Amino acid sequence: MRTASFIATITLVIGLLFLGGVLYVLIGPTTTPTFVGESDIDLTITGGELDNLFGFGNLDEELSAPGPTINIKNGQVVKIIFENIGEIPHTFRITEGNTTDSAVLFNSSIGDNSNPIVPGQLSTITFEVDQSGTFHYICTIPGHAERGMTGIIVIEDE
Repeated sequence: MRTASFIATITLVIGLLFLGGVLYVLIGPTTTPTFVGESDIDLTITGGELDNLFGFGNLDEELSAPGPTINIKNGQVVKIIFENIGEIPHTFRITEGNTTDSAVLFNSSIGDNSNPIVPGQLSTITFEVDQSGTFHYICTIPGHAERGMTGIIVIEDE
């Protein structure tokens, strides 16, 4: 009798821990802060659908595929504000290449395939740029980068 009660208690605790984990994944934070402090530059990037493509834009430009070129300086602290203005989930990530299997740079991911930015949602990340070069920003949802949801980011030495 005591064994059955003990097993029932353990099962209940494990079930509650599992439920808590599922709730955290579903409603938890969409980004991991990588830098605490003031940013040198704040960039608002929008993402969404256009015709049969997906694209990025900013406050000054409409969505396009590929998105607008972003120019920043090496050593700057950058705050990216990503707003999903589309009708389906999207993500934002700076990578070495323009494919979803490219290495992530600067810990710059906003959302991921299991926890994307949903329509109407705004999410931010702040990070310090520590290398110069020409890189890409992409949406990592399968098929989105291939349908135009990419862009170029140029980081120049100061």
